[in-house]
Amino acid sequence: MKNISLLNQMLEERYLNCQKHPTSELYIYNYSAKAQYDRLWNEVTLGCRGLILD
Repeated sequence: MKNISLLNQMLEERYLNCQKHPTSELYIYNYSAKAQYDRLWNEVTLGCRGLILD
């Protein structure tokens, strides 16, 4: 993920969902229903379709 500031902005504005793995330091990112309804597609929302980061 190149644009961390945009990632954080999309999380704050609830265009992304983030879940932490229960036992590992892994996080999964997905675009939210709000992104679909608002049709907000950018490099981050398009890239966060089951994106796993550590």
